[in-house]
Amino acid sequence: MQKSELQAAAQQLPSKAACNRAMAVITFASGLSGSAGESLSRVRMATLGFMAPELQHRFVLRDGSNAFVDFWFDGSRTVGEFDGRTKYLRPDWGLGRPIQDRILKEKDREDQIRAQGIGVVRWTWPEMLDLQGFQRLLLQAGIPRK
Repeated sequence: MQKSELQAAAQQLPSKAACNRAMAVITFASGLSGSAGESLSRVRMATLGFMAPELQHRFVLRDGSNAFVDFWFDGSRTVGEFDGRTKYLRPDWGLGRPIQDRILKEKDREDQIRAQGIGVVRWTWPEMLDLQGFQRLLLQAGIPRK
């Protein structure tokens, strides 16, 4: 469904308050989030008052390949990556390579991003779900607030 269709449906809600809440959600939503964890991370960042990150920012690596990161905070030159641990274990991730190869490839990707003078901060489900802990993690990484 297109955003315009959702907005039109929101206009049909029975109260102005319901319409406003729906419109806020529609405006905030993005098809660029790669997972539920990324989407919830964005909600938590907004709730905590952090600047909105750019989603799926592209970096060109040494070998000329592209690396797309979950979150890019231009103001602090920091990448944020949500890591659900199970992604490393899924057979459909990493082209079926052994887990150690997948992890080393991910480390190499991150090293090539860091080599461009970029900071990287990673978090997991438990870290993101702990609101105070997530706030500390983002502050320690230098993520700016609004």
